[in-house]
Amino acid sequence: MQPSIQQLSLRSVLCAPLVTSEEAFALIYLENRQVANCFMPEQRDLLDEVCALAAPRLRAVVTMSQAQRRAEALEHAHSFSDGILTADPTMERVLQTVRQIATTDLPVLIEGDTGTGKELIACAVYRHSARVKGPFVVLNCAAIPATLIGSELFGFVQGAFTGANRDRIGFVGTAHHGTLFLDEIGDLPLDQQPHLLRVLQSGEFTRLGNSRTEKVDVRFIAATNRDLESEVAAGRFRADLFFRLSAVTLRLPPLRNRPHDTRLLAEHFLRAAAARFGRPVPHLTEDCLTALTAYSFPGNVRELESEMARLVALAPLDGPCGVDLLSDRIRKRGNGQPAVSEVRAPVAPMSLREMEKNLISSVLEHTNGNRTRAAEVLGISREGLRTKLQRLQIFPESDPVP
Repeated sequence: MQPSIQQLSLRSVLCAPLVTSEEAFALIYLENRQVANCFMPEQRDLLDEVCALAAPRLRAVVTMSQAQRRAEALEHAHSFSDGILTADPTMERVLQTVRQIATTDLPVLIEGDTGTGKELIACAVYRHSARVKGPFVVLNCAAIPATLIGSELFGFVQGAFTGANRDRIGFVGTAHHGTLFLDEIGDLPLDQQPHLLRVLQSGEFTRLGNSRTEKVDVRFIAATNRDLESEVAAGRFRADLFFRLSAVTLRLPPLRNRPHDTRLLAEHFLRAAAARFGRPVPHLTEDCLTALTAYSFPGNVRELESEMARLVALAPLDGPCGVDLLSDRIRKRGNGQPAVSEVRAPVAPMSLREMEKNLISSVLEHTNGNRTRAAEVLGISREGLRTKLQRLQIFPESDPVP
């Protein structure tokens, strides 16, 4: 006799399985502590019928409960990490700061190279804020021509200009009671900056073609890959707007300064791409991982994600993924040429404009002049790249800017 039966002083026990698809997933258990042999064959038959009728419904309830627990676990994990994978202490400090300032309404300025995840950080601030039930509106200032950005940002009324056949709210009005994320804020034209400053100071703005002032309740998050202080010093960005936007400044380190994250993110992007393409997850050889960590990744996390998607598409189904499958710009280390991160030649001081120009020229060289691919690596739209090429006067001979 089982010890548990002795301890519970059981006199009679009846047990039957709940079965679906020939799999028992639970049991119904009856007991009697007073009468011995109280369960007869007719009770056994009745219990079997109850189990047969109840099993499909109870199975659905159990499945839903398990799915709910998994969803809660995933939500907890996502809330804790904000969907940002990192083992880098600097990035972890950034995430800690995000949680500390998110519940305030302070404007946030996110600085970092192109592709470092500035929009992810902006989303994390929004998710932890009291405005999470309001809209999260995104405007890329570099993707809109300078002549149109005012009407896009603040809206217009019917008849304000040729083609304005209806009223338009604009991004500021759309973000009422929510958060407006202004990506590439450094590309906002100087003539529009006073209007944005007015919204930051008083919440007031005026639509193009209208004399009536409107008021909004919006939290602003801005991002830039430029040094806005240098832009202020050069007269290309208003100092008062910079000080308003930078109440809290978050600086994201480039991927080249996060070697542990390169491996961590590479494996994550491989799994994501494999699931998206319906293919097995490739196994990266140690040589392949070494080449990845030695590469400087000028396009940062976005470039790494693109490279991993490429590897999933090219990797053999029955073997490891070696360094030979990497893109030429990453594999060049194996050809006797040093990786970008290992070049130790002295670098002459240069302006931010020169640095931006060199970066874009380098990416265009890596993509053999393919502007669509270069825009993806840089994390901007093709129109945004075209605007930068014009402003920086980069005109490849093979593909001149009109």
